[in-house]
Amino acid sequence: MDAVYETESGQLSQFLTEFNVHSLNSLLMANMTFNAFGDSPHRTFLATRSSYPGTQQFASAHWFGETPPGWEHFRQSIPAVTNFAAFGLPLAGASICGFNSTADDELCERWTQFGLLYPLSLNYKTERLAKPISERSQALAINAIRSKYSILRYIYTVVFEQSKYGGLATRPVFFEFPKDALAFRTMDRS
Repeated sequence: MDAVYETESGQLSQFLTEFNVHSLNSLLMANMTFNAFGDSPHRTFLATRSSYPGTQQFASAHWFGETPPGWEHFRQSIPAVTNFAAFGLPLAGASICGFNSTADDELCERWTQFGLLYPLSLNYKTERLAKPISERSQALAINAIRSKYSILRYIYTVVFEQSKYGGLATRPVFFEFPKDALAFRTMDRS
């Protein structure tokens, strides 16, 4: 059985089913949180794990939540980041290595290296896990993170430009090289 909500709309009472309004919760929560900042002279930063069309008016970032470890989830995170940029949420990212990761070293190394290109980077390969991180993986992660820090001003500028003028902060290769057939073919490579 589906929950039913009664709302007042002027003189008219409407009944809405949970199925039709469930995802609105994320939009309404982002709206209320954003409005709680009022007329703050500072730019607000609101990150969300759930979104709905219109959320980009209030939220700055979208984290994909508890991404499971695995090569397929790593691969899926790449178009997801560019999609969220197109949706107007330029700061997006997945849980690098997977949430509470049991990812093997190779997956975690590659995901950490690529994750430096995510506008929002969160790495969940932690010391509290049963399998420790190898020294090689640690060195690669440190280099990737240092690389990320070296381009932070660029990322900030590109994200700011997207918020001010439109366009995409994170974009597929074929956006930059629309006449290059290889740029289109690489979309489907694993």
